[in-house]
Amino acid sequence: MPLILLICGVSTLSLSENNASRGSAASAAPSLVISAGLNLKSGIIDNQDVDAVSGATKIGFKAGAKTEIHIADNFHFFETGLEYSFIPQEIKYNDAAGGYDGKREFGLNLIRLPLTYNLHLLKNNNGNPLFVTRFGVSMSYLLFDNIKDTGSVPSYSMNKWETGPMLGFVYYPYENAGIFLDLYRGSVQLYKDQYHKKSGEGNLSGISFGMQYRFSNIFSR
Repeated sequence: MPLILLICGVSTLSLSENNASRGSAASAAPSLVISAGLNLKSGIIDNQDVDAVSGATKIGFKAGAKTEIHIADNFHFFETGLEYSFIPQEIKYNDAAGGYDGKREFGLNLIRLPLTYNLHLLKNNNGNPLFVTRFGVSMSYLLFDNIKDTGSVPSYSMNKWETGPMLGFVYYPYENAGIFLDLYRGSVQLYKDQYHKKSGEGNLSGISFGMQYRFSNIFSR
């Protein structure tokens, strides 16, 4: 009987070590993350000091594919990839003294390259993340702006490249299916006209919300 108990104990310990090893290997393997969501209150930052200029943001959308790479233990990761982002907006000009009375409508189409440090704060029973916080930078390239002018509006210029810090949160209520919330504030001026000249004006900022799915073992096979 003692021999049987000893054999059972060794077998149980071996199975536990194998499961732990598989869980650790799965955590260390890169993961593919597919996401899609809405751009809320996203767009060009207006000049708040001039009553003659007012902006209105609209709901846009974004989608992307990223890779999450293990850095250290089971909690520290690096994530990067590509995202497509569509941001609609309009700016109204009502400056009789300046000779402007019209509006400019934007349809900004951007490709984003986010670079973030991801911290897996909590894990589920399978070793997959339950709650993730991420922060870093996002660089964007403006594919095209699709601008439509109505009435009399000032001339403008657009910068093709822009970048800025971002902060995000992800909650996984269903294994690898998660909900994300991202905050972004551009530090490079994208749009410039005679009313948007100062630092911080004409930059991009926004909030995005959506769903993402994490393929945790796709690169480990």
